[in-house]
Amino acid sequence: MFVLNNKSRLQKQREQQMRAKVQVKPVVKPVVKPKQVHDTTPMPSIKLQPVVPKPVVQPVVPKPVVPKPMVHVNQNLKPMPVVKPQPQHHQVVKKKPPVKQLPLIQNPVIKEEKGELVVVEPKQVMNNERIKQLQQQKTSKQKQLQKKTEEANKIKQKELNKRQQEEQNKQNLFTLQDKNKIEKEAADRVVSQNAKQRKDKHEREIKKSQNEANMKQLQKEVQLKKVTLSQKLFSKKFSA
Repeated sequence: MFVLNNKSRLQKQREQQMRAKVQVKPVVKPVVKPKQVHDTTPMPSIKLQPVVPKPVVQPVVPKPVVPKPMVHVNQNLKPMPVVKPQPQHHQVVKKKPPVKQLPLIQNPVIKEEKGELVVVEPKQVMNNERIKQLQQQKTSKQKQLQKKTEEANKIKQKELNKRQQEEQNKQNLFTLQDKNKIEKEAADRVVSQNAKQRKDKHEREIKKSQNEANMKQLQKEVQLKKVTLSQKLFSKKFSA
């Protein structure tokens, strides 16, 4: 019974599929395109986002592995024994008191006694004459040194005096030149003033002589006019 029902279901599905395949073609109507309407709405303002730079990731370079040097150890070698330093025994030098009547600046060496080296220190024995001689040498050296220093000081003083004298002479020469210049300028001024005075006096004398000559000429002309006038008057009277 269950099998029959399954078959009927399968048949029904096939029939439905066949029906779906046989479809009626729909009537195609002409498509009317709508008119384009311009959108006048303003564009939305777009804010620019700041550009955040991405971190640069450097590639990780692996460090080169340096191989360790191979050390070949010889197993047959044995370690050297540690040698401790031995203490060194120095010869002991004993000092003996100086022997009398030894020459100066001399170190006599006495023979070894029981394996020890003995060195005798010299004794500087000086008598009074030697002391006096050394003192005299010292005083003579001091005198020579003092004499040299005095001579050097004298030479320095002479050079200093010479330089000072030269400076003084230069200064005196400059002052003398200035004085001569001032005196010459004063003399030139006096000479020029005298020449000007003489010139002015000469000009005044010339002007005075010219004035006197002019006065004399004027007087002559006046007298001549008077004479001519008197002659005219006399001639008129005589004619009348």
